[in-house]
This record gives sequence, C-alpha cells and structure tokens, in this order.
Amino acid sequence: MPRVVPGQVMLARGTARRKEIAMRLALGGGRARIIRQLITEALVLSILGGAGGLLRSSRATKGQGRPA
Repeated sequence: MPRVVPGQVMLARGTARRKEIAMRLALGGGRARIIRQLITEALVLSILGGAGGLLRSSRATKGQGRPA
C-alpha cells in the first residue's frame, strides 16, 4: 500500500500553484496576503487531516474495550 508523505504533497502543490501565485503578484496582490492564504490553507488541511485521523482511529478501536 503506497504512503503519502505530507512534505511531498505540499511541495507538489506549491510547484503546481507557482503560476497562480505569480499572477496574483502581477495583479497587485501583496506578499503578506498570499503568504497568509497559503498558511491558512495549510492549517485547514492539517486540521481536517487530524480530525479525520482521530475519527478513523476512534472507529477502529471501538469495541476493543478499555485498556488495563
């Protein structure tokens, strides 16, 4: 089963969005605003991924009883 490395996913996303970021800068978007957008997206993805992991682990351990 292949594994996804989060760092590689972030790098691939950044590379793919290079044109979009260049366009935003060319149209007058400030660097701070673009950085804030990228950080916000990363935080949202992290929170959703963490919540999904917690949900999946709680479902996987349901019915196993309490640990001693």
